[in-house]
Amino acid sequence: MAFLAIISHSNSISVGISSDQGFQTARIPLMTDETELVPTIANLFPDALTEAQLEAVVIAGDFPPYISPTRLQHELQTLFEVPTCILNDILFESVLEEAHLTGFSAMPRTLRGPKLELCYAAGLAAEELKIPLNTSRFVVTYLGDAISTAAVAGGRIIDMSAWYDEGPFGVRSSGGLPFAALLELCASAPSRQDALQEVTEKSGLQGYLGVDSISQAEELALQKHEADLIYSAFVYQLAKEIGAYRTVLQGKLDALVLTGPSLPVNGLKGLSAYFGSSVLLLYPGDLSLRAAVHFGRELINSRKGNHHGLCQTP
Repeated sequence: MAFLAIISHSNSISVGISSDQGFQTARIPLMTDETELVPTIANLFPDALTEAQLEAVVIAGDFPPYISPTRLQHELQTLFEVPTCILNDILFESVLEEAHLTGFSAMPRTLRGPKLELCYAAGLAAEELKIPLNTSRFVVTYLGDAISTAAVAGGRIIDMSAWYDEGPFGVRSSGGLPFAALLELCASAPSRQDALQEVTEKSGLQGYLGVDSISQAEELALQKHEADLIYSAFVYQLAKEIGAYRTVLQGKLDALVLTGPSLPVNGLKGLSAYFGSSVLLLYPGDLSLRAAVHFGRELINSRKGNHHGLCQTP
């Protein structure tokens, strides 16, 4: 039996199939022509789909406006004739009401980000610590294109830093910025897209040091004082962010958790010094497809998917 998982990222779509033969993955660019998407997905793993009986299809992530997840769900269900589910926010969050507010009523917090991965890492942590997920309390940080930190209680997010908009700088993203200076950047940039690229693709560790990963920044920090200062500032900002979400849990937590494709295998040098004896757990790598399969299987087995309108069945 196999699960097909499809996850939208900022500029691409990850597709994976989990079966008895193993886990196969592929990445395809986002397509402006929505009609090309399903045929492309269907042709990625022809051997695996013929060798293993497809059990279900799972869809997750923030798709661009021109791609409708519900239309994609319907087309895939029609094609494969298996349950096809959308993993949306109601599965991963129970956000505190006050967490949506800002100091300006016209701009509530969006709370967009890698909720699937954050909750999956919390589940891995509860399993490793051998504690019940429904009573667990974690601060989880995801390090990817940007950085997002969440307070996760009982396996659900109660507050989190908005993807790109808040938090520390990452490998290429700026994190939160002084708003007056940001307005000046927007006013002087040739276009809106140019301004967005500056703060989401050309900033952070790459903008300071010209590196493409946190590991490269760590290596450079051992060689140059300036690089050591930048890397230390990155860890310092991240530690402050984690501390803030520890406060959301009122200081009661089982562990601090780091995950994501940008997380070095051995963690972040210097971070644990900020948190004393707190348990720090690491789940490096892009676990999004495995997370989608995990939650998709849970959703189908619980039979709650149809009740919430999340699953279509033949």
